Amino acid sequence: MPPASFVALYPKCFANFRSTVGHVTFTLLWWLLFSAVIVFIHGATTMSFIEIPCDVNMINITTTMASNTTYLITNCTLDGLPPTFDGGWMPPIHRFEAMLSTVAPPSSLMNVRIMVQGGNVLPIIKIWPAVGIAGPVSTLLSVINVSVELVNISVEWPATIAPNVVDSIFAVLFAYMRNISLTLRDCSLELHYPSSLVMNSNPILLWILGPLLLLSDDSGTTINMTSSGVSLFVAASRVVIHSQRNTTPSRLFLLEMLAGGVLTNVTILVTQQSTVTILASIWFHLQTVAVMGVQYQRNAGFIAADSQMSHVNFRVSDRSIITLVGILPLEGTTPINDTDVTLMCMQVSSCSDIYVGVEGASFLNMTLVRSTVGEASLMAMTVRRHRATIARFDVAQTAQHVRLVCRNSTTLLRAATKAILFAISAQFMVDVNATISHAVTTQEATAGLAGQQGKVATCVTLSSGVTSTEFGSTPIGIQGSVIHVEHTRIHVVVAADGALNSAISTVYLASDNVFTETGIFVDNVTMVSSVVGSTLSPFMFGAAPLSISVLLFTSTCTLVWLSGNVTAAAVDVQQSRLETAQQFLVVGFSATQLTASVVSILFVPGAVASSTIVITDCNVVMTVVTGAEDDGRGAFGANPPLPAGSTQGWNGNMVNIIATMTQRAASKMINAAPSVLTAFLSSASNATSLFDRVLIVMSRVVISPSTLPKNPSFLGQSVSVIVSMLGLADTTLRNVVVNMTNVSVFSTTATELGAVSDMRSCTRQNITALGFGHGFASLISILGQCTMASNTTVVVNGAAGVMGPAISGYSVTQNAAALTL
Repeated sequence: MPPASFVALYPKCFANFRSTVGHVTFTLLWWLLFSAVIVFIHGATTMSFIEIPCDVNMINITTTMASNTTYLITNCTLDGLPPTFDGGWMPPIHRFEAMLSTVAPPSSLMNVRIMVQGGNVLPIIKIWPAVGIAGPVSTLLSVINVSVELVNISVEWPATIAPNVVDSIFAVLFAYMRNISLTLRDCSLELHYPSSLVMNSNPILLWILGPLLLLSDDSGTTINMTSSGVSLFVAASRVVIHSQRNTTPSRLFLLEMLAGGVLTNVTILVTQQSTVTILASIWFHLQTVAVMGVQYQRNAGFIAADSQMSHVNFRVSDRSIITLVGILPLEGTTPINDTDVTLMCMQVSSCSDIYVGVEGASFLNMTLVRSTVGEASLMAMTVRRHRATIARFDVAQTAQHVRLVCRNSTTLLRAATKAILFAISAQFMVDVNATISHAVTTQEATAGLAGQQGKVATCVTLSSGVTSTEFGSTPIGIQGSVIHVEHTRIHVVVAADGALNSAISTVYLASDNVFTETGIFVDNVTMVSSVVGSTLSPFMFGAAPLSISVLLFTSTCTLVWLSGNVTAAAVDVQQSRLETAQQFLVVGFSATQLTASVVSILFVPGAVASSTIVITDCNVVMTVVTGAEDDGRGAFGANPPLPAGSTQGWNGNMVNIIATMTQRAASKMINAAPSVLTAFLSSASNATSLFDRVLIVMSRVVISPSTLPKNPSFLGQSVSVIVSMLGLADTTLRNVVVNMTNVSVFSTTATELGAVSDMRSCTRQNITALGFGHGFASLISILGQCTMASNTTVVVNGAAGVMGPAISGYSVTQNAAALTL
């Protein structure tokens, strides 16, 4: 297919062309037209045409490329080659090479087309400096208008890449470049990489290393041009990569940036019911299994300062299927602790004008799991960042004008620790927009050790000021970002073992500084989440035989999570439903046990100013899990909630529509626990909350259990629950208007209401520690030090399901007299 820019120039020439002309005829005519245009543009420049003969000797010959030349391999099928050591066979290859040099010209290569049409021969094209990769890099070398097209190529099993073949199909290294493209159309490639004689992290299809500025040309004219125009097209094709041994590749397309490197106009398109599958072993730290990876050049031993990417267009469309699977080694066998499986991973200094879209009934499966999945018997202080994402940006400075889209598609993300559709981390973000519409997504954080950072499942994550995994970031903020999630169903499963916490959300925005002019719109979204069925992992504190077992776990499940300083924001959640099951299995005895969960539509552990929050026609459903005898065990929270011999304990579950309540309130209960653990319960993201000049509207919202056990101990002894429309912990309201209209705090039938214990009218004697089975269903719940300051108004116009007082207060100690309202 011709480049999009050329089609745009001559739209009528190519309209419906494919439907009337066969692919072979189309491609040949396109070449002729392209050659004619080149002749027209360059005047006296003429295009040479070279056809490579189909002969078994072609696999031992390298063609040296020259400018203004078209190379063609047509319908070449070579069979009967000797088998590889594993019983497969090496697909026939033909090498093309151009070595550029300012000492022995040419210093440039331009106007070259390589086409392989039909048959089973794969080309390997390499353009690089004559001094080699390890030598000095020249800014006087250029590669312009070079394209590779594979049409109707079939390379099937048992095709096996030999251990000494480590090159990508198309590689351009250490040169200025413009208009570089690789196209696969109607191809079927299934390649196996059983092993490699060298450490091979090169990509499989397209490798761009060190796009540079061009400081002069062959004529000696001084110029200053930025590398631009790199394309990868996969249309109506099947690409399957088996790379399940150490030292074998795991990416299709890799851009490696040098210090000061700049690249613009990058296009990746997977369309027309194409299938891309990569099954890869994870064998080195910071490895990525991806269709596209953008990173600094790691083997140079430095970070690419001032590396920039702009005008990137990455689309998966038209019922295409992408399956990427990374298999981690057994836990504890290697130091690998930071890996990704993703459609696109971008690690640069700054980026702008980026579009990533999954559209047109496409399906994505991103899986990153250990070779053996099992529960962690103990929690350890460690970091495990194993992420499955659609797109992940790790930007040292600024990310601006970024659009992320998942529309009319299905995604499955399964990771050892973090499953996130879109994730951006940068010092400063401007105009970052994300849209998830008419989609179905399943996200899972599997069993196994995750460490103190916990397990995460969310759709959109924007974080500013959070330390980057690649660059040391300092906070600035987020500005002018808009997130839309609509007509979408989200299913989340998180294993609670091996971690201090779990975090589940549809939208997560965090900034250590400030984010302003932000809009979050959630409409017709159903999230069904489950933190059920796994056993909590204790942390052994101290040296044997005096070590003690400390059990800490906190869970947060919300549709919208705002953490930091929010100014001039609009949050609008309509006709949405959050269903969540929380059941943390406890086995054995721990001297200190804390389990806490926060469930809400909007979670705001921070400050909000000059903003509007509207939540209408929404439901929060507590999915009740009961035993066979319906004895109320493990209905919601820890199971069992507290061991009889615990010296300190907390089993607090907070279910709200809007919440500032966090697990930090519980940290006051566990002074005996090691500070290295409790520090993660009172981090910056859990700072004291403030609402200033905020309008809050809650209309036709309901909190309810999925079912109510016959045993009346459900909300009394097995579970301690704070249920409320507005749950506040260490929060100040100033110049705030709260309007509640037709709300139902705890919706059950009249008969069931009489069976619920410990939901009684407010008396001094009933306000005790939550860990011992007391709670209310109130309009407003207060925990810790809360202030309703000047010009704060709460208006209630129709409320049902209130059990106990309209405003309830809770103590974080076992001394009821410590509470002051």
